[in-house]
Amino acid sequence: MFSKILNWLKGAMAKMLNLTGDKRIAGGVPVAVSSDMAVAIQRWRNEYIGRPDWLAEQGRTRQSLKLPALIASEMATLITLEAQINITGSKRAEWLNEQFAPVLANLHTQVEYACAMGGIVMKPYVDGDKIAIDYVHATDFYPVAFNARGEITAAAFVERKHIGKTVYSRVEYHRVSGSVYTITNDCYRGYNDDDVGQPAQLAEVDEWKDIQPVVTIENIDFPLFAYFRIPLGNAIDPKSPLGVSIYAKAEDTIKEADFQYQRLLWEYEGGEMAIDASENAIIYDQNGDPVLPKGKERLYRLNALSSKESGSGDSLYKLFAPDLRDASYKAGLNDILKKIEDQTGLSRGTLSDPENITKTAEEIRTTKQRTYATVTAIQMSLQRALKCLIRAMDATATLYSLAPAGNYDVSFLWDDSVVIDAETERMRDLQEIRDGIMQKWEYRVKWYGEDEQTAKRMTQDQSESDDEIMGFNRPPNIPDNSDQKEEPKQ
Repeated sequence: MFSKILNWLKGAMAKMLNLTGDKRIAGGVPVAVSSDMAVAIQRWRNEYIGRPDWLAEQGRTRQSLKLPALIASEMATLITLEAQINITGSKRAEWLNEQFAPVLANLHTQVEYACAMGGIVMKPYVDGDKIAIDYVHATDFYPVAFNARGEITAAAFVERKHIGKTVYSRVEYHRVSGSVYTITNDCYRGYNDDDVGQPAQLAEVDEWKDIQPVVTIENIDFPLFAYFRIPLGNAIDPKSPLGVSIYAKAEDTIKEADFQYQRLLWEYEGGEMAIDASENAIIYDQNGDPVLPKGKERLYRLNALSSKESGSGDSLYKLFAPDLRDASYKAGLNDILKKIEDQTGLSRGTLSDPENITKTAEEIRTTKQRTYATVTAIQMSLQRALKCLIRAMDATATLYSLAPAGNYDVSFLWDDSVVIDAETERMRDLQEIRDGIMQKWEYRVKWYGEDEQTAKRMTQDQSESDDEIMGFNRPPNIPDNSDQKEEPKQ
């Protein structure tokens, strides 16, 4: 579906952008989405929703560990755990912070989608007197042009509405040219998600009737949306600026994990205890159906004995109870899961059995460092995207006069307890304050997520009682040599 829409868009963009015969935008920037990337993005989505191609292979059962969704969710948890993002500085900043609150509340879910499909777009729009965010998945986002800094300068977004048997597709195209920002909306009518269909009017869809076909905005030289990209090497298309799935390098191994899991389930199913019975040992009703003990029908396998075995007495029944080889299958599956952890940047024991891994201090630290490096890189990419989103929200507020003018500062605080125990580090920082190594305002910036100016103001006139509340009081074994007398209480 993604690749079909892509091919159609290339034709539509050729008219809108005056592409040359080799499909290059004026200025020499190539169309960003290759056919290989289109196929890969759709494949990653199918794997995430539990419909990988390998489950449809001939002779395979449908059981799956659903590892792609688990990997994306686990990575999103590590990335967003205890994240604190604050917008401060003015009335405009307070208003932006209120509009941004739903983004922070929904951050884990959207980061999970980005981890699965390589990226996600966050696009602000006006909703009454507020700003809401439209999240566009990688399957509905088509970057068209990038500048020399790798920033998006043109992109198309596809939204679909199903009305009866008709599928309406709205293509929203954004383009930055100098300081002029152009948004074009086109509507098409088809009969399935793969069929863009024929041109239609926006007014045919009630939700789109107020959307202008063309909007031109002056003095805007940056995108009014933010692209969050998973910053991993792109082995599908090394020249593409698009991100790749967090499990892109582990797809073949994930496939083997599913096959191994199916072997394990088959071992349990094939090794189920049963009673092989001769038909001479079974009573049949008037309809010719066997009469078996109620609730035990699954236990009996009829006509399982050969005529030579079907004599009388004990030979009418034979117990089938083979020794299971599940330990070998489990060990093999666990080794595969370890390999997947290494390929996706997860620490050992996240997917594999934590009781069955080597636990030397150095190995634990090494695997945590690998996870920390992956998580930190994604957090920095997310931070850049969120800054772009807030800038777009600020510009939208100005364009529609939604809030008073003013400056704003954004502070980010990411949890790093993947490697360092947070409470241990906090205690260490408190000791460094007592030793004069760290300033109190630095502590507030780090642990409370305040900007530098606010943190300094909060600590400027801090009293001894404030120190005590924050944990800055002296250890009891160090005497207070201050000759300052205590002021009498009022």
